[in-house]
Amino acid sequence: IFAQGLVHLLAQRTFGPDVRFFALRNIPWLCRMVKPGEESVIVGAKSTIEVMTINLDLPWVKRELEPLFVVQKTGKWEPVIEQLPDFCPIVFNPANQIIHPARYWALFRRWRGEPLTGEDEPSEWLYRGMDEVAGEVLVVLDEELQLLKDAFFKATGAEGCKAVVPLRERLLDQYGGQIEDTSTLAKMVGTNQAYRLGETPVIR
Repeated sequence: IFAQGLVHLLAQRTFGPDVRFFALRNIPWLCRMVKPGEESVIVGAKSTIEVMTINLDLPWVKRELEPLFVVQKTGKWEPVIEQLPDFCPIVFNPANQIIHPARYWALFRRWRGEPLTGEDEPSEWLYRGMDEVAGEVLVVLDEELQLLKDAFFKATGAEGCKAVVPLRERLLDQYGGQIEDTSTLAKMVGTNQAYRLGETPVIR
C-alpha cells in the first residue's frame, strides 16, 4: 500500500509482530480517467519507487510486488522498486501530508459557516494555480518536517533520515520535466503537469 505517517506501527499493533507488510513511499504513477471502469492514461510516470517491508525480503518484492506496478506498454521495466533501510523516509515524507493541509487551508481559509462566494469561492482544482498564501504555509510545513527529521536522526541515527530531502528537491527529482515554473514552491506545485487534473471535492 501507499503509506505515510506511522502506518507500520498500526499494522503491527493490529496484526501482531508476525504481520507480512509492505509500504510504498510514493504512489507508483498518477493517472487520469478516460472511460470509467475501462481506460485511464498515465500522466505522472516514475522510473523508480521505494518500499519498506516487515517480514518480507527483497527477492519477494522483486518477484511478487514489482510486476504489479510495471507499465509494460512503455517498453521499459518501470517503475523499479528499491528497498529503503527503514521507515523514516515514509514517516517524514515531504508529500501529501504537508501539501494538502497547506492547499486546503488556503482554499477554505475565509469560510465562516456559510457557502463561499465570489472571490472567496475555492478553485475547482486542487493543485493547479496554487497561490502564494498556500505556498508560504507549505514552505513552513516543509521546514518543520525537516527539523523533526533532523531531531529524530540526531536521537536515533536512523539511516533512512538521510533520504528525506526538502519538498522542492523531491518535486524536481520526481517531476522536474513536468514542472513549468520553479520560481516558488507554490508555482512548482501549481504548474506541475502531473498534478494538473487533481480536483477539489466541493459541492456548489
